[in-house]
Amino acid sequence: MTLRPPPGPQVSVGRLRVDAARAIVKLREYQLVDRTAWVLEAIRAAVASGATSIELRGDSNDVWLQWAGAPLSADELPRLFDELVSPEPTAERHGIRLLAAAVNSGLGMNPAYIDVIAVTATVATRVRYTPDVLEAPDGDLAEAPLRRLASEGMEEIEPPHGAPPGMIVHLRRRAGLEVVRYLLRGAEPPEIELARASCQNITVPLRIGSLVLDRKILGNDLVRVPLGDNLDGFLAITDPASRRSASPGVTMEIAECGVVLETSSLELDLEPRHTIPIRLMIDAPKMPTNASRSEVRRDAHPMTTAIARGRIVVPDLIQALVRMLADEPVDQRARSAALGLIAAVIAGHEWSETAQALIGPLRALADLPLVRDAVGTPRPIAAGWRSFHHRGRSPVSSSLAPWMSDVLWIPPGDPAEWIVGSSDPDAM
Repeated sequence: MTLRPPPGPQVSVGRLRVDAARAIVKLREYQLVDRTAWVLEAIRAAVASGATSIELRGDSNDVWLQWAGAPLSADELPRLFDELVSPEPTAERHGIRLLAAAVNSGLGMNPAYIDVIAVTATVATRVRYTPDVLEAPDGDLAEAPLRRLASEGMEEIEPPHGAPPGMIVHLRRRAGLEVVRYLLRGAEPPEIELARASCQNITVPLRIGSLVLDRKILGNDLVRVPLGDNLDGFLAITDPASRRSASPGVTMEIAECGVVLETSSLELDLEPRHTIPIRLMIDAPKMPTNASRSEVRRDAHPMTTAIARGRIVVPDLIQALVRMLADEPVDQRARSAALGLIAAVIAGHEWSETAQALIGPLRALADLPLVRDAVGTPRPIAAGWRSFHHRGRSPVSSSLAPWMSDVLWIPPGDPAEWIVGSSDPDAM
């Protein structure tokens, strides 16, 4: 059965066609500040449409996005833009609207064309969208490009070799200086780098060259705790060395269909004294955004619920890190993360006194032997320390243990440096 667009103004029908086409062009001006982000909307479309696997590849002038799943019908291929002027779609058609938005935004880069191809087991059907597809007809009797596309634009082709049933989106850039630069430098198109950065936690496996992105892969996350409460997302402790944000607060990534829409810093009740190695990942099939998809509303579900849940599961997250640090040998990334968490609260001249007064989840970390005294013996941060430190590359002689067991050893480059913060007592 062929699915028909929901009620509302249709770009392919009657006199409303011209006004709707103008509205879609206007929408393109507001959507996606970064035009190359069309590929992210297309990847979201794949996930929302029930894709089981996704592949992205590109060269100097081409970008191909392919996914396995249910292909669109031949009737739907040339009528994608109907979705952009129809009422809010049902969940079943949200993927089609995302695909339409992707194609519309991609055309804003003035490419040679964007092919949308539906692949079945026996045949592939292609519709070619070009930047002039929404132009008004030359006269009252002339046929608009969009109407021509609906009546004549479909073409049956051989299924691409090895392509499973599903969908393919192919953007071809026009020959120009930009394409020549990509070719001469051997650089990949910007869509590839953008997708690699934005799809680390995608829920459907995405292959980009030899790299596979999948939420099941921890990557730079050391431990994760689901948000629960019927929310899609998690709170994670990350490897401090992987931190890219300049803000010391908790990194918050907001995604739709597993593809990041926005990255920001979560406001806290305290001023962190050191960078907090925690990441809050919030995902949903659909997020409340502005027209340009550059900002997500914080005052609506699921954002309000997810942020509240993120605060609630912090103790569980820290306990998971404590359990990880109990394993031998100690994971040095986990040790660095633990020191970063503690430093965010106690760093400064009076760090030792503050550490001894810690309560709650952080106390369990402060009681672990995460640092060493001047002799090299592992000891807890909360053990009580003198105000000066040993900063040599090697520990002092063990014969000095009776006098040096409460002197902190900070070898060059050791994350124990974070604990002392801005204090700079005399070094030994």
